Amino acid sequence: MKTINVIGREVMGIKRISDKLAYSDTLLDGVTESKMKGQFYYRYKYNGVAFVVNVTDEFTEQYNSKKLYSVNLTEEEDKLSFEYATTIQQEIDFKNCEVELESITPENFKRVTTAQFEETV
Repeated sequence: MKTINVIGREVMGIKRISDKLAYSDTLLDGVTESKMKGQFYYRYKYNGVAFVVNVTDEFTEQYNSKKLYSVNLTEEEDKLSFEYATTIQQEIDFKNCEVELESITPENFKRVTTAQFEETV
């Protein structure tokens, strides 16, 4: 199994290739009712390989609004599976958090007495 991380402009290579499709009402045995009965999905394609995403997944709205920044897919036996996606805003928030965390240094946490603190206030 291999993870594929599609980032930035590469996300534009993901294309929807179907209208809304219904999941099968039964499993392959034709008898057992599917957990997905009554739900729908879209087919997408990346690098010539298709994958499906439930229409209720956040990915669908993010794709439609062109707000995707990255998409993680799993490739196994020439099949892709959708794992998760991030939006541009989420990536900005992650980067801002990283910058804040990187700015924390031991010098920022010097011990001071109450008297020293009160002098600065």
